[in-house]
Amino acid sequence: MAVVTAGLTLALAGGCGSTTTATPGATPTTTTTAGHHRGDGGTDRSMGGTTGGMQGMTDDMDGGTGEGTGGHQHSASLPPLEARLAAATETERAAAADLLTRTRATLAPFESEPAARAAGFVPNPNGHRLIHYRKVANRRDGHELDPEHPEGLVYARTATGALRLLGAVFTVHPGEPAPTPGGAISRWHTHDPTCPTFLVAPGTCADTFRMLHVWTTDAIHIVDPWSQHFRDAIGRG
Repeated sequence: MAVVTAGLTLALAGGCGSTTTATPGATPTTTTTAGHHRGDGGTDRSMGGTTGGMQGMTDDMDGGTGEGTGGHQHSASLPPLEARLAAATETERAAAADLLTRTRATLAPFESEPAARAAGFVPNPNGHRLIHYRKVANRRDGHELDPEHPEGLVYARTATGALRLLGAVFTVHPGEPAPTPGGAISRWHTHDPTCPTFLVAPGTCADTFRMLHVWTTDAIHIVDPWSQHFRDAIGRG
């Protein structure tokens, strides 16, 4: 994990002219896609009935295809990471690099799926390749975008049946702030149909349940730790 961590951190901190380091031997892509998602709405009953919360999170982790019934569908993209880095301030690049580094450090013990369960992360009951593990206590602790308190983890089931940790998902409830320390380097998203856009611009759709992913694995080809296409994140094998 050290090679990709160092490369991405240097790129995030370096700004203009920097490049993103990916898994050795992989071919970098030039566009960044937030994914095509199935926004089915739904109710997060464990959190007091947050519409679009748990279902939207489940859709994300299942690698939604935009083929869901009901709700509104989303297909959105951000500029390539290199362009976003170039447009960001030095402070924003440093903040994004710090968030990535600290999230990686927090998630390191959870490369072992049993360790995640022991720490209170519970898997969603589905049989898909992408599986979201939620920790309700972290969703009630008042911490927003705190690398030491991720609301969820994302695992992929490999061809052998083993679970591979891909990264973290951070969430905020309606009315809670959605911090953007990295500016436009990263972007929150929502599956709530009351929000006209999938990607949430700062200060908008504050009455919706919002999510932000941070992909931390180096076992697969990750070009953009903030907005990798979900199907790419499943990996190869």
